[in-house]
Amino acid sequence: MKKQIIRLMTAMVMCAAAVLSIGCEPEPDPEPEVTPNFPKLVEKVVKSGETVTLSINPNMAWKVSIPSSSAQYFSLADAAGQLSMSGEAGAQQIKIQVADLDEFDTDRVCEVSLAMGGKTEVIAKLTRMKLARTVNVSLALYDEANIDFKTDAEGAYVYG
Repeated sequence: MKKQIIRLMTAMVMCAAAVLSIGCEPEPDPEPEVTPNFPKLVEKVVKSGETVTLSINPNMAWKVSIPSSSAQYFSLADAAGQLSMSGEAGAQQIKIQVADLDEFDTDRVCEVSLAMGGKTEVIAKLTRMKLARTVNVSLALYDEANIDFKTDAEGAYVYG
C-alpha cells in the first residue's frame, strides 16, 4: 500500500510539474506602438482655378478629407467628387482643386484633415480671398453734331 501511495504521489507531482511548466511560458514581447506621422500645417492663400498639391508621407493607412461646407469652393482632384480619399503608408501627393467661381462677400477657408491611427489633424488651411468690387465709369462720346451719343455700326454706344 505504501508503494501505491508513493507512486500516486509521484504521479501527482509529475502532473503538477507538467501543468506548471506549460502555464509558465514567457509572454511574447508586445509590439511597439506606432504613432501617426503627421506633416506640418500648410497655410496658403489660393486663387480661383488653382490646384494645390500637398505632399504627405504617412506611416500607416490614412484618410484625407475636406469639410462639406467647403465643397462648393474646394475639392479633392483625385477623389471623383468625394469629400475624402484614403490610401496606404508611403509618399503621396494630394491635389486640391480651387473652384473657378467669383466670390465678392466672404473669404473661403478649407481645412484639409488627415486621419491616421485613430487621430485626426488639420494638415492644410487654404484661404481663397474675396474679390474686390470694382466699377468702371466711361463717358459716351457725342456724335459730330453734339446732339446725340455716337454709335458704332451695330448701334452700340461708343465710349472714350
